[in-house]
Amino acid sequence: MRFIIYCTSFLLIIIFSCSEAICQEKDITIGKVVQIQSSVLKESRKIQIALPAGYSLSGVAYPVIYLLDGDAHFQHVTGIISFLSAQKLIPPCIVVGIPNTSRSYNLTPVAYTDFTYTSPIYGGADQFLQFLKQELIPFINKQYRTNSYNILIGHSFGGLFAVHALLTKPDIFSAYLALSPSLWWDNKKELQNLNDFVKNNKTLPKFLYMAMGNEGDRMLLPIQEFDSILEKSAPDKFRWKYMPMPNENHGSIAHRSIYDGLEYLFSPWIYPENASNAVVRKIEKHYENISKEFGALFSPPESVINALGYFLIGESKTNEAKAMFQYGMEKFPESANFYDSMADACESVNDLVQAEINCLKAVELGTKNIDPNLVTFKQHLEFVRSKMGKK
Repeated sequence: MRFIIYCTSFLLIIIFSCSEAICQEKDITIGKVVQIQSSVLKESRKIQIALPAGYSLSGVAYPVIYLLDGDAHFQHVTGIISFLSAQKLIPPCIVVGIPNTSRSYNLTPVAYTDFTYTSPIYGGADQFLQFLKQELIPFINKQYRTNSYNILIGHSFGGLFAVHALLTKPDIFSAYLALSPSLWWDNKKELQNLNDFVKNNKTLPKFLYMAMGNEGDRMLLPIQEFDSILEKSAPDKFRWKYMPMPNENHGSIAHRSIYDGLEYLFSPWIYPENASNAVVRKIEKHYENISKEFGALFSPPESVINALGYFLIGESKTNEAKAMFQYGMEKFPESANFYDSMADACESVNDLVQAEINCLKAVELGTKNIDPNLVTFKQHLEFVRSKMGKK
């Protein structure tokens, strides 16, 4: 197997900060494009990659979302991931977009002679699945810090492919989002595959989310039948959800359902931030349980630890808050934010000497790592020094 890799910037928007005299430009980058040479597919494939914010400053391993039809969905899905993880509703994730070369061939399980669309080539799904398993996933695991929790997202033919992947090779991915899946394909062959699947898998700790818009009986009836089979015969430990979205059409459903599907998938992952008895050991225990449930290592993210620390400050539990921020420093040693937060905890009990020390460390790390909050850290330092009577 041979990989040839080229990198280019994946730039979407230029934002301008202008005055009458000066116009400064700054690129907003959401990811990059690499190109790999696939021995399985016998072609070169472009792959889009977006890393979580703060990836370079942590040693954390991340779940990976493999996104079919990356050329259509990469931009809005990376926005969904960024927003949901910032709200602490899902863990930060690596997003791998897979643009198409021959979409109808790659995403359909068999050549279906009754299908009358203009493209004449179908039936390459198993080969494409082999590419994902043998080439793309190992490449991503080698290049990036991944935790072995892989999520496959597909829409339309991509949804059909996601279902096919689950039913034929369930070991490749941990979770599947199938959005408006074309389950009518090949006289609803995947429904028969599902019947065999539930007979052969009495226990299967996987996750499937399906959604369907206002798309007519040809699309709707097979997914309803699919859901009914799962209602009666789903394997033990198999989690699934079917979400009808009658206000969405075939195109619009992707955005809303990906948001809903990921939120539902990771609902057990959320730590209750309003827990006034939050302590470090309880957080560790929570994510140990999540890791066991999901079958992959999940660590508490920086944002959750930091939010819990501030909640404890608000509860006047300063020592517990300091312990929480200290835990964050140990987990994320390059994070300037935890030192700034520790300064707030010290300041809350008027320990201005320690507040100044932590502000200085925040500025030091923020300068070193070109932290976007560096100006805020510096302002905090100036404020603490002003309270101390220093200039």
